[in-house]
Amino acid sequence: MVARLAADPGRRAPTAETCPAGKGAFTPRGALLDDAKRRGATIAAGGDLRPDGVLRPSLVTGARPDMRVSAEEVFGPVVAVTRYDDLGEALALANDTRHGLQAGIFTSSLDTALRAPGGSTSEA
Repeated sequence: MVARLAADPGRRAPTAETCPAGKGAFTPRGALLDDAKRRGATIAAGGDLRPDGVLRPSLVTGARPDMRVSAEEVFGPVVAVTRYDDLGEALALANDTRHGLQAGIFTSSLDTALRAPGGSTSEA
């Protein structure tokens, strides 16, 4: 699904997402992706440039908190996925950053979803 997303800086056409910068901006983004790959993560989709120099939507799996792709703002169409064992660990991972980066928890449990924003990990 990620591979089918379209990057369109400036929104010249309807797209599923957009990239805030084009040519020249890949170097810092590329460095973050290279760091993740070098340290054991997988670039499951994307990770390369279109012919016009825009980074394709990218999915990084196996990301760890000590990787730059997890600890720094990418400013591009990149999602880093980190596995966790329980909600407490997930919240600790999300809160252990110097920056106010975006995080999301995907769950089929309404109870888990409602506990997550308050940081409660106690089982009801």
